[in-house]
Amino acid sequence: MKAVFLRKHGPASWLIRLACWSQWSHVAIQADDFTVIHSTFWGRGVHRTRITELLREYSAHEWVDIAVPDESSAIAFLRGQLGRPYDWTALLGFVVRRDWAEPDRWFCSELLEAALLAGGLRRFRTDASRVTQQHQWMLAP
Repeated sequence: MKAVFLRKHGPASWLIRLACWSQWSHVAIQADDFTVIHSTFWGRGVHRTRITELLREYSAHEWVDIAVPDESSAIAFLRGQLGRPYDWTALLGFVVRRDWAEPDRWFCSELLEAALLAGGLRRFRTDASRVTQQHQWMLAP
């Protein structure tokens, strides 16, 4: 399975990178040859975007291959999350060190880890709502 780590030059991206101690502010998962599935907070939640459109929106990106035992189950899980809202409560809980994750809402790094778990790959002992882009990046091959 492929994930793409991204960043922009804007203040929101800078704040996310600062809070997560990361060079990346966003992560998306390739769903097919032309699209990614990801979660964004500006009114979109979990949605599908054309890869070319996503890459135009960000100033830097890097693709990472993640070996998942059952990639089709991971992608099916992601498709099942389309239309779900952004997980503001978990994001706020992350800042104040509380687990306020909602099972039907997602922020980007939480969505990636949940998809990997659905595909049979558990990479962290902690809940997906505590995982940042930096944690995921550090495990990249």
